[in-house]
Amino acid sequence: LQLHTLSHLKINLVNKKTPSSTMSFFKKSVKWGLFFGTLGTAAYFNRHFYFGAVHKKHTFDENDLSDHFQKYIKENDLVMPYHYQNYQKMYTLDHFFEKSILKDINGLNEYNIFLDRYYHDVITDNVVVSDEKRQELHDKAKIHCVFIPNSMLQGHVGIVHGGFLSTLLDNVSGALSFVVSDFSPCVTAYLNMNFRKPVQSGKEYIATIEVAKREGKKLFLKGKVFDKEGVVHCEMDSLFIKAKINNYYMGKIMKSILLEKKIHDY
Repeated sequence: LQLHTLSHLKINLVNKKTPSSTMSFFKKSVKWGLFFGTLGTAAYFNRHFYFGAVHKKHTFDENDLSDHFQKYIKENDLVMPYHYQNYQKMYTLDHFFEKSILKDINGLNEYNIFLDRYYHDVITDNVVVSDEKRQELHDKAKIHCVFIPNSMLQGHVGIVHGGFLSTLLDNVSGALSFVVSDFSPCVTAYLNMNFRKPVQSGKEYIATIEVAKREGKKLFLKGKVFDKEGVVHCEMDSLFIKAKINNYYMGKIMKSILLEKKIHDY
């Protein structure tokens, strides 16, 4: 009887504490929920209105690009290179620009590269020309890149880091070198940057890179980044060299980007 009484008393004591414990836990949960909720809201508005627009996934489809970009593409009769489309769809290995900047941190709201339509049709053998004409087109080759950087790429508040601009121009230069070298890999020998004006996050910019001179395996390039008004923000000159790279990594790239030759509709 004594054991039964003590046990009954213990159960009653536990039952009496249960509502209080539950209420205490509930109050603490509400308290911390309000704290972290307020902190998260403050961080969002701070970033959205002070540090720049919150980034979103980059756009590869040219039909989803801004009106300004689409107008530029139409006026210059540009097309997206078929090999770059294949590269975006099939290449899965790590890459500082294509994977880290574009996909992992979504540093660009809009981005893509384009070539002159006629030049593209020649390099894909959709238009047959003499070798002399082909080399002449290589000598005048030019690539265009449209992009909108977001706050993930800023160095100072609202200002895009110069290291990204160097990376962008180096990457696009490599894309042009690959085409001009008849789809052979090229490596950077040097790249010089001249920063004239700050590039701001959330604004539209266009980068153009063209062949300055070709000497055997050497390919000298020059490029620039300018805004909607045509104001130049930075300039670049570089040297790329045609190289033989025989390994699994390069084989994977070549297989993915030369899968097919796509003919663009007029």
